[in-house]
Amino acid sequence: MKTSEEIDELMQRAVEAGLEGLDFMADFDYEKIAASFNGIGPSCLSEEQRQKLSKYLALFLPAALIHDMRYEVSNGQRDAFNYANFEFRDNCYALATHAYGFFNWRRYRAYFVAWLLFKAVASEVGWFIWSEAARSLELRAKSLELEGDSLELRAKSLERMENPSGAESSKLKAES
Repeated sequence: MKTSEEIDELMQRAVEAGLEGLDFMADFDYEKIAASFNGIGPSCLSEEQRQKLSKYLALFLPAALIHDMRYEVSNGQRDAFNYANFEFRDNCYALATHAYGFFNWRRYRAYFVAWLLFKAVASEVGWFIWSEAARSLELRAKSLELEGDSLELRAKSLERMENPSGAESSKLKAES
C-alpha cells in the first residue's frame, strides 16, 4: 500500500509529464488509490514480483497508477478496456519523452519497453483481468445493495418499535 506522499509524488510526475487521465483521478481519495494501486504488474503476481517490476520500471509508475484506477472501476466493456490500455501506452510514451532528450538512446529503449507493456496489458490475459474486475465490482455493488436493503429493513423495524401504528398501536394502548 502506498502512502499519501508516494501517491502525491506519482501524481506530480504525472502532471509534469502531461499524462492523460488526471481529471479521472480527481474522483478518488488517497485511501481508495492506495488500496487499488499495486505497482506494475497484474494482481496475480506476488507482491515481491510486482515490487521488483515496479523498481525496474519506475519510470512508468505514474502511468500504472492511472491504469490501475481504470481497472478498479472496470465496466467489463471492450471499448473501455481498449481506452484504458491505449491511454496507458500513450502515458508511458509521454513519461519516456519527458524523462529523456530526443537524442538520448534511453528514450527509445523506454518506448520499446512501453510497447511491450502495452502488448501485455492489451492481451487476452489483460481482458480476462479487466472482465474479472468488472464482475468483482458488480458483486461488491450487489453486496452493498443487499446490505443497504438489510439496513433499511432494520431501520423500518426500529421505526415500528418506536412509533407503532394501526393494530399494533391499539394493542399497545390497550395494554397501557
